[in-house]
Formats: sequence, structure tokens, C-alpha cells
Amino acid sequence: MKLIRVKKIDPKYRKESIVVKMARYSIGKNGHPLSTWALGSCLAIILFDPSRKIVALAHAMLPDPIAKVDNPAKYVSTAIYTMMHDLVKLGVKKDKLRAGLVGGAKILKFRWSHSSLPLTQIGTRNIQRARRILMDLGIPIRVEDIGGTRSRNLVFFPLTGVVMVSYAGTFARGGLSFEN
Repeated sequence: MKLIRVKKIDPKYRKESIVVKMARYSIGKNGHPLSTWALGSCLAIILFDPSRKIVALAHAMLPDPIAKVDNPAKYVSTAIYTMMHDLVKLGVKKDKLRAGLVGGAKILKFRWSHSSLPLTQIGTRNIQRARRILMDLGIPIRVEDIGGTRSRNLVFFPLTGVVMVSYAGTFARGGLSFEN
């Protein structure tokens, strides 16, 4: 897997890819690219078998469910296990998987001193949760473009293992601001 940062992702890649929306995941077979857009504090999780060119991509919103899981792709913890389970059903061996993480930015800014509020730490918590689970599963993280204060877009090309990332201009000036 290889990370490539670009100023802007060519719109043709969006048209040619399977677009994974927020709180969803998808599996790409036969070398078909996958993409996801507007990753603020959300985290894109890529699970990839480089030998079979099969990939799963999730756009997860939160680290863990608080109650009953209404949608496994919504949460980092359940998305990883769900994708891994589905990949194994397709014949992928867990020890062949490689991971990539993109997103987890601190988009929300508050103008009071409570910067440790849980709402402002969602991106960081998403990253920490994904790293812990992947480490526990023995899945190495090969690509990371995480944290910061800017939203990202990505396209993953399974034939080459390239993760193409661009930063969205909307959040490039330091995120959304809220006043107390």
C-alpha cells in the first residue's frame, strides 16, 4: 500500500469507483476502486488483501456503540470486525490483510477552554480505537493520513495498492467554529 496526496482528486475517479457513504462499508473485488468523501472526524478504514486485490472500505463515524448496534459500519469497532468477517467469507486469510487509516481530524473548534470535551475528541478516539483493534488482530497498518484539522477525500486503487488522498478546501482554514 502506498499513500499519495494530491491537491484535488480527479472527478473521473469518483465516477469510476464504488462510493462508500458515511456509516457504510463496501467490498471491492476484481480491482474495482473504492472511494469515500468528506472525512472529518470520521475515519476511513481500509482492509486490503494485496495478493487477491480484494478490499473493504468503511466510513465510520464513532469509536464504539453506546447501546445496541443499529448499523455496524457506523462504529470503528464493529466496522473492522464486520469487514474482516465478510472478507474471510470471500476466502481472504486474515494474516494476508493490510490496513490503512485516513481521517480522524479535529474539525469542531470551540471558543471556550473545554477542548477536552468528548465531542471535540471524536477523531482522536476513532484513530485510537482502530489502532488498538488492528494491533490486537495482528493486522499491520501500512498507510495512515490521520488527525489534523482538515477534512479529507480518498480513492483506493486495489490493483496498485495506492491510497489517493486530498484535503477538502471547506475545512482547510481550521475547521468549523462554535462560540459559547
